[in-house]
This record gives sequence, C-alpha cells and structure tokens, in this order.
Amino acid sequence: MTVGKPSWATVEFTNPLDVKLTQAVFRIEGPGLQRPKTIPYGIIMPGEKATFVEGMTPMRAGKKTIVASFTSDQLQQVTGEKEVLVKRA
Repeated sequence: MTVGKPSWATVEFTNPLDVKLTQAVFRIEGPGLQRPKTIPYGIIMPGEKATFVEGMTPMRAGKKTIVASFTSDQLQQVTGEKEVLVKRA
C-alpha cells in the first residue's frame, strides 16, 4: 500500500455451520486507512463463502492493521486482522 493511492482489501468468510446465517453483517476498519464501515450481507447458506472487496486510501505511512469482523443471528464476534505496511508516495 502507498500513501494517497487507492488499495483494495478482500474479506472472505465461509459459513462453518450446518444452518443458514441470517442478518449477516461485516465490519471493516483500519486506523489511518479507513473509518469503520458496516456492510450488510443478508443470508449465508451452510458451507457458502461470502466475499466482498473494500477500497481504502492510506493517509499515513507505517505499519497499519486492517480489522474485519462478522456477526449474524446465529454466529457472533468472528474477527480477523491483517497487518500491512504503508509506504510513502
């Protein structure tokens, strides 16, 4: 990632349960990269992979952490994170 240049983060989640997940919602944030954002997803069937791509434009150089979380009526507080290095332009 480079300061001032758009970048993309892909978030994937596979439903591990034998039931459909309803009211599925993703949240993604990255201090210095993006303000917190909520992405409603709806229903995810058993074994189905849900994927979305989120654009972000870093404003500061250095190590940053992108944090994504997932919640549904059946499954709560699933989180993942990725550390990235943002370079100066």
